[in-house]
Amino acid sequence: MSCWNLKFENVRSVSLDFLDDRLTSLWVGFDETYKAQTVDEFVKAISQALRLPDSWSPWKGRGEHLRCADFEAIVTTVAGSPSLRLLDVAAEDTIAERRVAKEEKDSKAEEIAAESSKESEIIGDKRDKTYYPVGCTPARVIGAPDTIIFKTSAEAEKAGFKLAKVCH
Repeated sequence: MSCWNLKFENVRSVSLDFLDDRLTSLWVGFDETYKAQTVDEFVKAISQALRLPDSWSPWKGRGEHLRCADFEAIVTTVAGSPSLRLLDVAAEDTIAERRVAKEEKDSKAEEIAAESSKESEIIGDKRDKTYYPVGCTPARVIGAPDTIIFKTSAEAEKAGFKLAKVCH
């Protein structure tokens, strides 16, 4: 018999979260037939059953949580019935650190791409319909109203611009 076909009395849902092939969170949602229907009733029952200390505190204005050395227990109401989540605190910290590192890496990659894009911009002069690739500086300053930027030489030539003579 497959364990996925098992039905637990009064249980609406079970959710498991993993990080690096390790269980980091167990979330059990109970249905409306469960004997404790309020957060307070559920906290009292779960504390007695698991011999948890009576040091629960409010959680996000809609539940209670208990933080221990290695885990956190969170009780909330979901879909009108109690829900319990047991959470590995160190795993949550690891996830947060990885998220920050990824955001920093993505931000750095965007900066590099923007710099690279600027370096490969081709400047066009609308007055004389010439363009200047990277490394070829116009003899005179091209005013903002007369400047156009192209991504490639082919794009500039397609627009009717010619390579400036000083760039040959």
